Amino acid sequence: GSSKPASQPAAAPYKPGGAVAPPAGTYKPGGAGVSAAVDPAALKSDDPEVLRKALHAALVQGQRGPDVTSAEARLRDMLKLPADWDMKAFSGGNRLEGGLGGRKDSTVVCFQAQPPQVVKAM
Repeated sequence: GSSKPASQPAAAPYKPGGAVAPPAGTYKPGGAGVSAAVDPAALKSDDPEVLRKALHAALVQGQRGPDVTSAEARLRDMLKLPADWDMKAFSGGNRLEGGLGGRKDSTVVCFQAQPPQVVKAM
């Protein structure tokens, strides 16, 4: 049998910059929860993976403020992410290490449910 339901939409297309994420404002919770408190030092990290994980924890917990806003802007700048990407979805994505198949380098992938008209167009 198939490992994914027929109603599950296809993945988003590859975007330059080594990451795949959906447009902003379309994230729907339901993935893995974040139970640990956000480490304020991690939101200031220069390591994009540490920063991405800390940002996800903060966003899932509903934290906003200068530290979270700054962390989001720095992560976008570090990874050259477009302004319309949903950072809550992207920051909760999975990191794939190294090249494989057609992928030449590490990347982050995430799932974002799309409206029926988008799925039909695919």
